[in-house]
Amino acid sequence: MKTLVLIFVISLLSPFATANGEGASFLKTKYPIVFTHGILGYDTLFKKGKIGSLNLGVQEIDYYFKIIDQLKNLGATAYMAKIPSSASSQSRGDDLIKHIKEILAKEHANKIHLLGHSQGGQTIRYVLAKAPHLLASVTTMATPHQGSAIPDFLLSKEVSPKPFFKSIIYKFFNLLGITMEFLSDSEHPQNSKAALYELSSIGARNFNEQYPIGLPKNWRNDPCDRSALETNYQGVYLYSWNAVRPYDYYNALDPIDYLLLWTGRIFVHMENIDGEENDGLVGKCSMYFGEIINEEPYIQNHLEEINLSVRSLLGLPFSRWRTDPMPIYINHVKRLQTIEQ
Repeated sequence: MKTLVLIFVISLLSPFATANGEGASFLKTKYPIVFTHGILGYDTLFKKGKIGSLNLGVQEIDYYFKIIDQLKNLGATAYMAKIPSSASSQSRGDDLIKHIKEILAKEHANKIHLLGHSQGGQTIRYVLAKAPHLLASVTTMATPHQGSAIPDFLLSKEVSPKPFFKSIIYKFFNLLGITMEFLSDSEHPQNSKAALYELSSIGARNFNEQYPIGLPKNWRNDPCDRSALETNYQGVYLYSWNAVRPYDYYNALDPIDYLLLWTGRIFVHMENIDGEENDGLVGKCSMYFGEIINEEPYIQNHLEEINLSVRSLLGLPFSRWRTDPMPIYINHVKRLQTIEQ
């Protein structure tokens, strides 16, 4: 009888042990998972609480805040890519291919699952075109595949009437990129001019002409057409998800949410295809790629998509008015497990 009681208690406690990552393996995949960041991104700020040799004793801030760590705790083999903070997707992609090969050699694998947020999605599309044999799947999250109204606005004659003004913008973004690299103990050349151009509507169109894999087949005329999306390329599964920031609710304790409310209005001003349907930096239809895993957009701003909000940094529960990103990533890894069978 005592044995039966013990087995019953263990069966009750085992889900909690798994959820806490103790001996968990249910998110183990055959192929490693590699994440990429967007423009002005990084892998980890203040690694081990330090900047260089200076110990500040501050909290580490991952780009995918606590997401990769949680996936690892649940059994996944996950890496954060080492690529430039601000550069073209081609340049970032070439560095990424080298890093992928290093990971494959370390893990004794022949393929990886590749995920990218924002410009990271365009970066991994470049890798998809150049080295599909290295990939099992490609997933883009809130990527401006058709460009964004924000760089359109920054590079417009309204804001930058002369080349001098554009040069100031490029230098400012280069400085931000250098700062991100410094704080994350990295060092890559910065090229914000190439990055911002690629993220503009014109630059994205030129990029898409070279690398159209996974886009709506009629992307030139109707990028919002979800019925004509390529979902598999040479055996590589293609996925994406999208999100919009609501305009009837402000996320308390998060000043970035107010900023993204303002930037989201630029989509209306620039007559973007999505109007107000955006996450503050990227329009909803611009995010469409491969198999779209969500029927309705998640309710998140551009940083909430990677769990990078003030609430998350403070260790507070995710706002009940927004979509918690953690279950999205966990469920997607489960999805990747099914395509490996």
